[in-house]
Amino acid sequence: MIQTQRQNVYDSYLEAALKKFKPKDLELYDLKKWKFDYRFLSILEYLKKDHTELKGEILKPLEEVLDGVFRFPMLEEKFACRLLTEVAYFQDWCKKAGHQIVRPNSMNNYGAILDHFGFKTALSDLVSSVIQPLAARLYRAEFAKKYGLDSHHGFLVEYETGKDTNLNFHRDDSGNTRPSKLQNM
Repeated sequence: MIQTQRQNVYDSYLEAALKKFKPKDLELYDLKKWKFDYRFLSILEYLKKDHTELKGEILKPLEEVLDGVFRFPMLEEKFACRLLTEVAYFQDWCKKAGHQIVRPNSMNNYGAILDHFGFKTALSDLVSSVIQPLAARLYRAEFAKKYGLDSHHGFLVEYETGKDTNLNFHRDDSGNTRPSKLQNM
């Protein structure tokens, strides 16, 4: 009974969000219009070529911070700010429409799941045309074959002093995680 009520609330929220929400910045919903950091684009171009070794000046922004864990710039700052503004706009819309936002996970009380308001296609395209080829070059071929990227869970969470102060250690069960630090400038 409780599960059915939760599912009904969730279904109602998704239906309203996907059918009634009108995006403020339509370009954000089309991957072809995303603004990637020039260093990230250079890395992608380099990796498309058949280099046997992954080294060189162009790969400096691609930093391996731990074995198999890479850090690199991905989005232009202005574009990242536009994305944050769109998420805030969606959250404001939910509040005004009386919809409780379904949060990205059970730990965070701030943030939104991007698929819930129109980003599903852009994120699917990002995974298939950008992240999958990148992962195939950065990780052993057998890893890429066994753990191919076949789905995504795109979301933003908000961290601020005094908010979500009791976030415990947790494990992520994804094959590939691409956390991005976005902040309004």
